[in-house]
Amino acid sequence: MRGPFTLKLFGSFHFVAADGEVIAISGKRGRCLIVALLLSEDWSRDRLWLQTLLWPDRPKENASLSMRQELSALRRLLGEGVLISEGPRVRLDRAAILNDPLDPEAEHGPGEELLAGLSLPG
Repeated sequence: MRGPFTLKLFGSFHFVAADGEVIAISGKRGRCLIVALLLSEDWSRDRLWLQTLLWPDRPKENASLSMRQELSALRRLLGEGVLISEGPRVRLDRAAILNDPLDPEAEHGPGEELLAGLSLPG
């Protein structure tokens, strides 16, 4: 794992590693996947639920392959241990994130919006 990270959801969506390195998640599906995990109570979701959210028009087999590819790409960026697959579930490791990324009182610049520019793939 390259973390722990601070996750910034105001303004540009990115992770900041402990050494200050900024890691941007450029793909909208990757950003949506992370936000979907953050919005769940335990930061985990069923893999099939995520596949349906991110690739609603693809056959199940294609969506499953796309999900594996997206998780692999995110793990290359963030390092192993941040996104964890546990059977049918995918989880974001709370220990890898130092802040509460959904805190409305989080420090952010003037005019920066929460999840600015984020839209579901479609």
